[in-house]
Amino acid sequence: MENTQKLGSQSGAVPQSDAGGSVQESIAAERSSYIPPAPLKQPGGSERRQRESGISQGEDEPHSGNVRGMIAAALLGIALGLILILAGLFLFRDRIESLINGYDVTDPSNVVSSSTAVNSSRPADDSVISDSDASVENPAPAAQFISLKEIEKVNPEVTPTSLVYLDSARDNFGTTYKNAIAGGTSEMENADEYILDGKYRSIAGRVVMNYDKRANVGKDTYVRIYGDGKLLWESGRVTRGFVPQDFQVNITGVSRMKLTIQGCNFIRLVDCVISEEETITGNSTAEGIIDNIVSGDHAEISEIDWYSSSMQLSPSEGGLVFYGNAVDNNGTVYNSTAIGGRAADTENWNSYKISGAYSSITGKVILNNAYSDVVSESTRFRIYADGEVVYESQPVTAGRGPQEFNVNLKGVEDLRLEVFGANYMRVVDCTLNK
Repeated sequence: MENTQKLGSQSGAVPQSDAGGSVQESIAAERSSYIPPAPLKQPGGSERRQRESGISQGEDEPHSGNVRGMIAAALLGIALGLILILAGLFLFRDRIESLINGYDVTDPSNVVSSSTAVNSSRPADDSVISDSDASVENPAPAAQFISLKEIEKVNPEVTPTSLVYLDSARDNFGTTYKNAIAGGTSEMENADEYILDGKYRSIAGRVVMNYDKRANVGKDTYVRIYGDGKLLWESGRVTRGFVPQDFQVNITGVSRMKLTIQGCNFIRLVDCVISEEETITGNSTAEGIIDNIVSGDHAEISEIDWYSSSMQLSPSEGGLVFYGNAVDNNGTVYNSTAIGGRAADTENWNSYKISGAYSSITGKVILNNAYSDVVSESTRFRIYADGEVVYESQPVTAGRGPQEFNVNLKGVEDLRLEVFGANYMRVVDCTLNK
């Protein structure tokens, strides 16, 4: 009967009491002594209880995975944000620089590369260079000058008195230049006036004699520079034998500058530039310099170029004439180059720049067979070294045989050969020796 009551209580049946006691008291007594059996453990039970109760259970808690995902997402968002910021800085770097440096990026004159802007903000003293500076490649410095032909002129139209701007020129020594200014058609004053508005401080260039006119004599051939009506500089007279003249003139504060070339084609103004700097350097375009130094142990005089001569009517040919052979008054034939003069009873000469390259000059002076019976006390041959006579022959006249010469030229820069007597005389086997 006891067992029956317990089972009945478990099954929810209402127990009966034979003793007639209170049913509620009997149930209460049974519950106070009752110990429920341990629940059976089934797979997945723990996860199910966690989901149902919401209570974390150590390593079985699913929220640890959610936290890691949230952290990864946050880091990814930060990385994307940084990438967007850097992209914005790169795309709008010019605008940012303009805000920092205080210039208008829309003005083309203010557009510079980022590396230039960084370098321009450095202190003047670059004696200490950091590692970061060393890793940045400095841009090539901008030219400190501009060609004079780029400057705005008061009257840009070409007129008979305006200057002419050439792409190249050659001076009387054979040196060539990549740019030049020449006079127009007038033998008087050829000029241009330039608008400077006080922005520039110096003008520089070189005055040379035109190669094609190198034998001509110029009487009033000059280059002049005026600033606001005042003469600032004047070249030497440009005539045969003229040595190139470099100049650099201060034009600080000048509003209008006038450049004049008087002498038309005798003169070339080369490498003429203007600058905001006080001193101009690096403006030379000289190339192809003829130094008259011929390879080998010796050179015939006909192999080197002359820079000045006595002949004006045909200046490209010079004052001396070169023949393929000659015969003296004794009938001897010379098959080497022979030298004669162009005009009778006067000086015929050429000047050569030899720059100390030769130690001596040798040759023979003979009477031309065609004039073997001519008597002349003035017909002579002379050699000048740096302006001084270092050799003079005896009069070349009837009955006189060949005269050999061997003249020391060590250290001589300038050589001049002179024939007085035109066709009466020939100079043969004339050789420069090293």
